[in-house]
Amino acid sequence: QEGPYSYCYPQGEDMLMVRSRNRDWLGMLTRDFREKRVLAVTHHENILALRANLERWSRETFIRVDEEESRHQNKRDKQRPYKNHAPHGNNAPGP
Repeated sequence: QEGPYSYCYPQGEDMLMVRSRNRDWLGMLTRDFREKRVLAVTHHENILALRANLERWSRETFIRVDEEESRHQNKRDKQRPYKNHAPHGNNAPGP
């Protein structure tokens, strides 16, 4: 199948691979860090893959939620005053 869920960058992963890797990661967390607090810092697709696994999303639900969140992010980006201006010499907002 084609589309955003099945797309794989060269030497990368499609979403099924990301979801599988996330299931392995969750298994390791629950096994090895049961009594500990864990902070995970990741990107949009990993967060969606984690949610999809935990909430048992179908491929269609994943694509719908991804599209909805992308539309909301685009609206927020347009409202940010630093969108086209990098006062600190990079693309990130200042402190």
